[in-house]
Amino acid sequence: DRSPDSPGGGPGRSRRAALVVVLISVIAVPAVSLWLYRDWGGVDQLEQYRTMLALQQADQGRNQKMAALAEQLRDRLMESPDNLDGWAMLGRTYMSLENYDEAAWAFEQLAGQVEEVPREAATAWGLAAQARFFASKGAMTPVVTSTIDKARSRNPDEVNALGLLGIHAFEQQDYREANRYWERIIQVAPDHPQLPSIKQGVAEAYPRLGEPVP
Repeated sequence: DRSPDSPGGGPGRSRRAALVVVLISVIAVPAVSLWLYRDWGGVDQLEQYRTMLALQQADQGRNQKMAALAEQLRDRLMESPDNLDGWAMLGRTYMSLENYDEAAWAFEQLAGQVEEVPREAATAWGLAAQARFFASKGAMTPVVTSTIDKARSRNPDEVNALGLLGIHAFEQQDYREANRYWERIIQVAPDHPQLPSIKQGVAEAYPRLGEPVP
């Protein structure tokens, strides 16, 4: 017999559905750089270009080299902390290396630099929350919760934060609450690149409520 919380095919399927939605935030990380391109200033432009290009071209399997490049970029950013695209790149690199604590730190530095622009600060805090969530292996710890709160205090509809809250609610079998968060993403970010995955999460949740998918 199937367990009551898994009408779609057992706990494994429930876990897979949740993990699919987790990827929403991960894939959204590169998008942060699109709204953070500004003049670096303070550090030689050619050197910065070479560093960023090397990071982008580094093979995923060459983590040691990638980590060394990340440390170089980090050192430069400590000298010139107002380089927004640098912090975004550093956070993305640490995420690729699965060094989630350092990724969260980088995104938090970014948040501090854009604090005067609430929506951009919200995105940076949302990315930091995502990194903290991965660092905790999917546990909604007080640190994760407080980071989500920082994102939503600046923008209640910050999509990374909404996605994480939806995942947590789903795993707690609070499917109505999960849909509340995920359907909000659909409303506020209709062009979200991972909208099909979000809708899949919604479609998984409604049958667990005994309701048809709208």
